[in-house]
Amino acid sequence: MTSVHWAFDDAQEYGRAALIGHLAAGVPDVAGSVRALQVLSRHVDVLEVGLDDSHLSAVDAVRVISAVTASVRVPVLLRTPWEPMRLHSPRALAAALAGAEAAGVVLPDLHPYSRGAGQWLRVAAKYRLATVFSACDSHVYAAVAASTGWVRLPVAPAYEPSDALDVEAVRAHAWMLASISLAPICASGYLRPDQAAAIAPTVDAIEVDAPFARAVQLARGDGDFALLDQCGHDYATAVRARATGRHLSRMSPNTATAWCTERALRTSPRRPRQWRRVRPPPSPVPHHRTTVAGTDQLMTTDTTPPPPAGRRRARVYAHPRLPDLLHVTFPDPT
Repeated sequence: MTSVHWAFDDAQEYGRAALIGHLAAGVPDVAGSVRALQVLSRHVDVLEVGLDDSHLSAVDAVRVISAVTASVRVPVLLRTPWEPMRLHSPRALAAALAGAEAAGVVLPDLHPYSRGAGQWLRVAAKYRLATVFSACDSHVYAAVAASTGWVRLPVAPAYEPSDALDVEAVRAHAWMLASISLAPICASGYLRPDQAAAIAPTVDAIEVDAPFARAVQLARGDGDFALLDQCGHDYATAVRARATGRHLSRMSPNTATAWCTERALRTSPRRPRQWRRVRPPPSPVPHHRTTVAGTDQLMTTDTTPPPPAGRRRARVYAHPRLPDLLHVTFPDPT
């Protein structure tokens, strides 16, 4: 479990979406980019240092990350195309990032099932670095299977604002990804604060890059990042004002049980041998069943528990270190 997972868990504890901020390394200069990232870290949950819009090499970007991680308390990741990583050697870059206390790497242009992705995932697992792939239309399932940090979902153009944002389509796509992935879903693109607030309830995180980059460019290299500070505050206020997070109600029962079990086991200081069986609660656990009634296909939710079948009794297990998390099973009658 990396610091990225802790950041998302903290955001879910408050019932809000995480905010991910991206700035290019070396813009306007190396010292200015470090200062801008420090200012932006006051408002975001995760920082991305980019090489896609930078003139620096991968070694210089690692130096920037090292200076930033020493002065901020949020996870810092490197976002880079595959070509600079290939030229620098994935193994050497992973070792350098681990030495700089980076949390992982975002690879937006690399296919998750390519040979380069396989090379990087092997060394990333060795150095405990999170990897993020983009869930494009051509490789949605591959990105879900290979991402170890979060799943990046492009919902808008990257560098130009767009008024035609279909919130319902974003919600449907995010729910589809959430049904097959246990990793957080992050919406990316050029989003205004009102657009980010509109789609925040449907995803686990919002990634903002172009508005922050424009605020840095308007600083004119004088070191005054007041506009960046105000821009970060506006996006943080808009995103965190809406309740969101990975809700179990939008998962299938098997996925929800697996997510609860995984969260309980990785939160524990050590993996328990077995769950402790406890007495069933006095009231039965609500059983949610969706039915279709009427000619207009009205969807209603029946929260009544299922009737007992024979001598079936619920078996309730509690986690030894998380007593509020219960795992209920209904064994078949013998």
